[in-house]
Amino acid sequence: MNGSIAGGVYNDIMRKLLMVIMVLGVASLALGVQPTLTARQREQLATATDYSQQLDEAAWYPLLENVAGLDVTDKAGARYPDLVTLLTEPAAYRGELFVVEGLLAAPPRTLPRTARPGTWSGKLQQWVIQTDAQRDEVVLLYLVDPPSDATRPKVGDAVWTIARFFKVWDETRAADGKMRRYAVFVGRTVNRGGPGAGEAGGAGGVGKGGGSIGLGGGFTALVVAVVVLAGGFYYLRKRIAAQNSIDCDVPSRRENRHERGEDEAAEEDIGDPLPEDPVEALRELERRKTEIEG
Repeated sequence: MNGSIAGGVYNDIMRKLLMVIMVLGVASLALGVQPTLTARQREQLATATDYSQQLDEAAWYPLLENVAGLDVTDKAGARYPDLVTLLTEPAAYRGELFVVEGLLAAPPRTLPRTARPGTWSGKLQQWVIQTDAQRDEVVLLYLVDPPSDATRPKVGDAVWTIARFFKVWDETRAADGKMRRYAVFVGRTVNRGGPGAGEAGGAGGVGKGGGSIGLGGGFTALVVAVVVLAGGFYYLRKRIAAQNSIDCDVPSRRENRHERGEDEAAEEDIGDPLPEDPVEALRELERRKTEIEG
């Protein structure tokens, strides 16, 4: 009876441990995925106006909220942008994840304020990234949590990050009156490194290049987590099965012992071995018989 109770407690503990492992597994999978845009955020983002000189509009804020949770070191699912395609078909790629990399072309500029306050207030910076030195291509990258002044890359340093595409913004330069057109991205922060830094899989641009990056640090971590969890699950199942076998075997041994006769029970408990001398052995047997009968 005690064995059955102990086995039940053991199994209950094992089941609880198994549930904890499963919950932790689900949490680790969730943590390994970049935050997705909600339906509300996508609906608001769709109102963005391309080819205008307005940046601080309602469609901007869903991205400022979303990118605060980006893992900027994980390229899984992100694309390398084809700027020609983005500038001509911005609506098709609005809100998508991209790898933005190049040289810091100008000192970052902190925006004094935005129409709507948020966690980015007082920190939001504009970074000008030169993505192609030969064609003088630059993009505008807005960071909600930029590096501190002490750790910030210098102009000319190579940087890269994961960011979401926002819109195409037009700017008329006061110096010569010419209009410049920029692809605008929103991200959390930047990493130091040259072209392809941190790359973990094949890449292609949007449009002409096509495709996205296959594997990244987050995906690898998920694979490891799944393998570890599967191993833990298998081990616990084996332990539970083994304990159940022991619990079933204990009553069987007791029943077998009750079914055996007294002679067999006596044979099971024969005590110390008899002396090697035959005379002494007979005396010892007689003494034991007397003790039993007495």
